Formats: sequence, C-alpha cells, structure tokens
Amino acid sequence: MKIRDKLCLLMLSLWMGIFIWSAINPLNIKLWIYEVSGAFLLAAALLVTYRRFRLTPLAYVIVFIAITIMLIGGHYTYGEVPYFNEIKEVLSLKRNNFDRFGHFFQGMVIAVLFREYLVRKGVIRDRNRESFVIFCISLAFSAVYELFEFFFVILCQLNISKFLGEQGDRWDTHWDMASAFLGALIFLLFLRNCHDKQIRALEKNGI
Repeated sequence: MKIRDKLCLLMLSLWMGIFIWSAINPLNIKLWIYEVSGAFLLAAALLVTYRRFRLTPLAYVIVFIAITIMLIGGHYTYGEVPYFNEIKEVLSLKRNNFDRFGHFFQGMVIAVLFREYLVRKGVIRDRNRESFVIFCISLAFSAVYELFEFFFVILCQLNISKFLGEQGDRWDTHWDMASAFLGALIFLLFLRNCHDKQIRALEKNGI
C-alpha cells in the first residue's frame, strides 16, 4: 500500500471516529443533521471518485480538516464551540469565531478541489487567469451556500439567528464570504507551489 493510500485510510478512520463522537448527544439535533450531511456528502464523493480521479495528499488533508470542522460545528453548533469560547473570553472578542474558521477552510477546499481539476485536465494554463477563476468559483460557492442556508431556514421555520450562527452580527453573511475568499487567497499564495509539485508527482506516476 502506497503512502498516499495509507494517509487516506488513516484520515478515513479518524473521520469515522470523529463522526461517532459528533453524533453522541449533539447540542441541537436539527443543526447536527444539517451540518453533518454536508460532511458526509463530501466524504462520499471523494470515496466514490478515489479510483477514477485520485487527488493530491494536500487536497485530501485540507478536505479532512474541513470535514472535521463541520463535525465539530455540528456537535456543538458553530456559535458554542468551547475552545473558541475560551479564545473569545481571553481576547475579549464579541463573538465565537469558529464559524469564520469553518468558512475559511470552505474557501480552501473549493480552491484546492477546483484547481486540481482545472490544472490536471488542462482547462486553464495561464496562472493569472487560473487564480481569477478560482477566486470567482470560491466566492460564487460561498454566496450560493449562504443563500441555501437562508432559504432552508425559511422553509423549515427555524430560528434564523441561531441556525446561521449570526451571534448578533448583521454582517455575518458578508464576513462568512470574506473568510472563504481569504481561505482561497491563502491557498493560492502559500500552497500553490506545493500543490503543483504533488500534481506533477501524480502525473509522473500515471495517476
């Protein structure tokens, strides 16, 4: 078994353990189902495509972190994650920023997944144009996600403030999209070269 396969197996095992923990007495069962469904669908999609289109180790690690964040957020709700409550008190912040952390990785996940597909399929070869497209996709996905949450709350007649984790911030949706944009930006600035090396390694091995 190759190192990449061992890494994926390890992350899958850890993910299953975190999933079981997350499912035990979550703070809000409706929120848990909603948050975990996204994590489950993402993990299932990667499992289904693993043999046909294996990703770079960097992509799998970023996705693993994002899924873990979703499971933790689902268990506690994004506005009540204990460790970030402690950070809030120590730094005298107005809100628990775990949801910002989650949206940051949402941007990174979209950036790495779409970039990997676009680069490996040769869709875009110009690096500047590639960056622009990745930014647009990340922001578009974030905006669609926020709209989906909004309509989901209305259809299910849920408490919009608690469900969206606004914590009294009327600009919460805007900050969420900004966090996703920042995640994509950080990925492109600091992780793109590492990503390119791993993509070349996959191509060299005929994957």
